[in-house]
Amino acid sequence: MKAKWAVWPLAVMAAMLILALAAAVPSQDQDKRPLQPLLQDFYSGTATVQGLPASAGTRIVACIDGCDSYQSAPVTVGQNGGYLRLMLEPTDRRALGRDVTFYIVNEHGSIQADQVRRYHGSFYFFDLDLSFGSPVPALATPTPVPTATPVPTATPEPTATPTPEPTATPEPTATPVPTATPEPTPTPEPTPTALLPVTGDTAVTRIPPLAIVGGVVLALAGLALLYAAARRAFSRG
Repeated sequence: MKAKWAVWPLAVMAAMLILALAAAVPSQDQDKRPLQPLLQDFYSGTATVQGLPASAGTRIVACIDGCDSYQSAPVTVGQNGGYLRLMLEPTDRRALGRDVTFYIVNEHGSIQADQVRRYHGSFYFFDLDLSFGSPVPALATPTPVPTATPVPTATPEPTATPTPEPTATPEPTATPVPTATPEPTPTPEPTPTALLPVTGDTAVTRIPPLAIVGGVVLALAGLALLYAAARRAFSRG
């Protein structure tokens, strides 16, 4: 009889401990978190060709890991070579961390910029001035200039003796009009940048297992106290 009283509380405690450990181990489903979506990267700045501002209407595109993998929609250069919000929005997550290259494109081909960046996918606005070492092919061919036709030499005519004319009275000199001072061109304000916060808190998923383990430990302590009281009662009887 004493052997039975000594064994069954230990078996119950061992079973409850095994259940508590099984509940505390996170399952595979808890570790599966949804992948964060890819966000856009934006670039703005100025574009120069051989040190001079790119002409208005020039188109610029960006490519990730080569233009065969991803090419952005083009943006058009405005006055003084400025371009705004060249947007990168790939759908393949393998684009993260890959090289971003920039090109001037037209119907004759493309020219790559000297600058290379990396795709972050963080909805961030980057300031980037692009420089292109060679002119666009359409601008490389000089405009032909027509050859001047030689003028035939005129036959000299006999020189006539000029009749002296009366001396004209000099007219008064006109007062020069002051030249208007050009107003300075306003400096464009930098585009505000924004960065979305990182969502999700992995610490929250650990609270339920810890609560279960704490409850099991308290239950085991109660069973131990019950077992000790039972043994004292049994020994007295």
